[in-house]
Amino acid sequence: MRTRIVLWGQNENDERVLIAAALNADENKVDIWAFPEYVATESFAQKLTREWRNKAQDIDFPAEHRHWERPLSITEPLLPEELKTDEDGLLTQARSEWHFVVLSNKLKKVFEEEMEELRTRVNELSDFDSEQWERLKEFWEKVQTQMREGNLFREHFDALRKESNALFARMKELRSKADAELKAKSREVFEKFQQAITDIEHKINEGLGLQGLWQDLVKLQREFRESELVREHRNKIWKRLDAAFKEIKNRRFGDEARTAAGSLERLQKRYDGLLAAIQKMERSIKRDHDELAFQRRRIENT
Repeated sequence: MRTRIVLWGQNENDERVLIAAALNADENKVDIWAFPEYVATESFAQKLTREWRNKAQDIDFPAEHRHWERPLSITEPLLPEELKTDEDGLLTQARSEWHFVVLSNKLKKVFEEEMEELRTRVNELSDFDSEQWERLKEFWEKVQTQMREGNLFREHFDALRKESNALFARMKELRSKADAELKAKSREVFEKFQQAITDIEHKINEGLGLQGLWQDLVKLQREFRESELVREHRNKIWKRLDAAFKEIKNRRFGDEARTAAGSLERLQKRYDGLLAAIQKMERSIKRDHDELAFQRRRIENT
């Protein structure tokens, strides 16, 4: 979408003039120049069209010209009273498109301010932060929404996407690093649980002190819930713990245990749901604390 136009018209004396108009989106204004026909040579007219208008390159204007600066208005004409032209359609189209450019430019500035804050936060990170990741995703969704609704200029959208991609790339690096570290730690914990469950299974098969083994499993289950494990390891350990509990029940109570097992599983699901809700609340509180700390640092550094 062009923000510069060139057309022929007349001045207040009905003298033929070459008119050039350019949008100043930052100021929501339009700069207009009028060149008398005797200085608007064919060479200059071509240069004005090909370089100044088409490529948005600044060129030297002849000394003899007139200049106006007008606010971009929905109701007011684009040209000043001293100028007129037969190309009203071009002026109407330019005015409509330029209002869109101004709106897009304002949105871009708002997004750039938010982007700068996100960039500061991300650059301060030494480890992956899921809260910052969510903030970045929410920001990009807002940008995409404005693009889909036709409020954001493609050029502005592409610029924001380039900057967002850089931040996403940085966050992915931190996440990969965190995932690798977590998986390594998880592997160590996983092996310890595997060995502990194997020892209990051997004792179950030997028929040794089932009540004591049950308590050992309860203790192990408590440690399991408090341990940091990747999903793959957590699922495997949980299945083995569950199987061990069921085996002891079967050996101690037979069919009666199978009936009670359903109640225990339902209780376990309720417990897990409550635990998940508490963790979600803790993350929300941590996010508020992080936000407050960040704002305090900004104030101190201002």
